[in-house]
Amino acid sequence: MTNIFWTDSKMVSDYALFGDVICFDTTYRKLDDGCPFGLIVGVNNHKKTIVFGAALLYDETADSFAWLFKTFLTVMSGKHPHTILTDEDAAMTKAIRSVVLHSHHRLCVWHMNQNACKHLGGVVTDYKKFNTDFQHCIYDIEEEDEFISAWNEMLDNTQRSESMNNELKRYISSKYDMLTFFEHFERLVADKRFEEVRCDFKATQSTPKLKAESYILRQASTTYTPPIFKMFQEQVLRTLNYEHSFVRTVTPRRSLQSKISWYRA
Repeated sequence: MTNIFWTDSKMVSDYALFGDVICFDTTYRKLDDGCPFGLIVGVNNHKKTIVFGAALLYDETADSFAWLFKTFLTVMSGKHPHTILTDEDAAMTKAIRSVVLHSHHRLCVWHMNQNACKHLGGVVTDYKKFNTDFQHCIYDIEEEDEFISAWNEMLDNTQRSESMNNELKRYISSKYDMLTFFEHFERLVADKRFEEVRCDFKATQSTPKLKAESYILRQASTTYTPPIFKMFQEQVLRTLNYEHSFVRTVTPRRSLQSKISWYRA
C-alpha cells in the first residue's frame, strides 16, 4: 500500500455542514517507518475541532498530496471548501493549485507562531515579550490598517491555542503498527464526538445573557449555540459605535436621491 485515506459517514455529514473552512496538516505524527500522518479538520457550531478525515501518506510530495485532495473531494461529493489552511509547504501548495481549484489557500496562523518560535527563539533578546506581541498581531487583530500599525510597532520594539498536535500525543505513538494506530485514532474521534454531544446538551440547558435589548439579539440567542452567539453579539454591539449621516444629492432629472454614508466612530 502507498497512500491511505480514511473517513466515515458522520465525518462526511459533518463536512457538509461545517466544511466551509478546513485545515490540513501532516506535522502531527509519523509512523515508525516515517510514513506521515495527516488530519483534515474543521470547526463545528460549538467552536470545537472536528475531524473530516485522516490520511497515511507514502511521502510528502505533490503527487501524494494531489491524490489525497482528489480522493477527499470525491468522497465529499465534490464540495470544495471556501478556504483551506495549511503549513507553508511547496509540494502541498502545488497540489492544492492543481486539484482544489475553487478554494482559497491560506497559511495557518498556528504554524506561523510555531515557525516564529523555531527560528526566532534564539535570535530575539526578549523573546517572551516578542512572542506576546507577535501572537497579538496574528490572533487578535482583524482590520488590515490596525495589523500593519501593530506589526510595525512590534518590529520597532524588537530591532498561536491548544493544537491538535498536542492532543494526538495523548492517543497515538509512532511505534504502533497500522491496526493499533487506527484503533487509537478511533478513540480520538469518539472522544471528540462525545465532547460535541456534551456541548449540545449544555446548550439546551442555558439561555445566553443579552448585553442589550434587541430583537435581533433575542432571535439569535435562540438560534445560535452559546459560543457562536457570543461572537455574534460582540459584532452587533460594535455596530453601535458607528455614526451615520443622511446625505441628499440632486440628480440631473431634479429628483432627490438619498444616500446613507457610514463612518467608524
